[in-house]
Amino acid sequence: MPYIRQRCVVHLLLIGLASTIYIYSYIYGTCLYGQDVLARSSAASAEQRLSSLQDASLASSYWTWQRPIVQSAKEPAMERQPHSPQAPGEHASLVGEQASSENGEEPQADEDESDEEEEEKPPRLLGDRLHGRGPVSFEYVYTGEVLSNTRGGLRTRHGTRYEGLLDLSMDLDLQKIRPRLPGRVYLLFQHTHGRGLSLDFVGDAQMLSTIDSFGNITQVSEYWWETTLGDELLTIRLGKQDVNREFQLVELATDFVHSAAGIPATLAGPTYPDNSIAAVLLLKLSESLTAKAGVWDGYPNGATWGFSNTGITFTMVELERTHQFAERLPGVIDFGFSYRSAINLPDEESPEQYTLYFDIEQMVYRENPDDEKDEQGLGCFFRFQTDFPRPENEVKEYFAAGIVYRGLLPRRDDDRIGLAVFYIRHNLGGTGRETATELFYKAQLTPWMTLQPVLQYISSPSGVYRDSLVAGLRFQVAF
Repeated sequence: MPYIRQRCVVHLLLIGLASTIYIYSYIYGTCLYGQDVLARSSAASAEQRLSSLQDASLASSYWTWQRPIVQSAKEPAMERQPHSPQAPGEHASLVGEQASSENGEEPQADEDESDEEEEEKPPRLLGDRLHGRGPVSFEYVYTGEVLSNTRGGLRTRHGTRYEGLLDLSMDLDLQKIRPRLPGRVYLLFQHTHGRGLSLDFVGDAQMLSTIDSFGNITQVSEYWWETTLGDELLTIRLGKQDVNREFQLVELATDFVHSAAGIPATLAGPTYPDNSIAAVLLLKLSESLTAKAGVWDGYPNGATWGFSNTGITFTMVELERTHQFAERLPGVIDFGFSYRSAINLPDEESPEQYTLYFDIEQMVYRENPDDEKDEQGLGCFFRFQTDFPRPENEVKEYFAAGIVYRGLLPRRDDDRIGLAVFYIRHNLGGTGRETATELFYKAQLTPWMTLQPVLQYISSPSGVYRDSLVAGLRFQVAF
């Protein structure tokens, strides 16, 4: 009971902190908006006073952008993204540049507008009002699924379960507050309810679902501070975090329901739902090459603040290379190594564990190769991982391969269909292997909601149980 009271107090303090930051950011953002309105009104009145003094050349330049602009054959056209219409602010800047050049002055960039450029906001059910203001932003995502073991495994009687995951995140940009501080702060709160099928009905070793938490959780899963140095050449991230946020991440595999699409069962790293405290460095060696390194607490417990006080560590390094095949088909190659120190506790013992892994994902076909923003097409991925020492680890090797097509059906450009196979060799007995095959179709019903039917066939669960066939439905809502 004292431990439960402590957790309740901690969660109440976090909620109070988030509310305080939100109120502060709202007031601060309102003040900035008022200052911006005054500045713009002053600038507008100044322009009105100066407009009467402009000569006919400025008037002709004004009408130049009102009509279609014809590029001179002697001057190369400026490179622009395809299908990106000219922003309204570009017309005004064009007039200013032409006027300044005629007066012998160099054009001055509008620093305020460049600083206030915002990234495209994701679609949400509740709009933008409840998602923060100014330096702070909030995101609310709910994922729910119904899975049913229709045959094989441990048992099928009452073998239908519902499980849900609620993600509440806060992102605070410290450079937008006063006094300005470096970097940003991220906080992720997670809650699950229901129970998955793996432990009670299928008996597989790789786990059927990416949201299966092995028991209901209510916890702060991540909290960290991140900053960049040297024009974003070096990124430093300190705090409680998930290994799979940066390491062994295959973007094409993120839509699959099976947990082996994320972190394989062979990796003894801190990942959902048990993250731990860590220090991570990302070094950009070139435009296409990034070196990553991180050290975690090697005995994770997601219900804590990330410290186990056991002295066990988990270390991971990775080299990531991005490329363009035939200059139109992007791809990513990862090669990494991990090490977990030995566990010597009164109730648990485990030897040191070394892991080597290799991941590759590649677009092989794009419907509109000339449009970089059009992601429709076919992609594939392949993954391999091996652990040492093999005789003493539960899982020895991991293989995975899959394909994903986006926009296969007419007028369904954002839908995805995928097929993948996940295979492991283990020391759990029986056949010594397990294979999971998944087929899904993810339909984008609205900009903020998806519906995803899924079929999974588990061959030789844990090497000792009957082949299992699982059918289900997952949905996700971004509030």
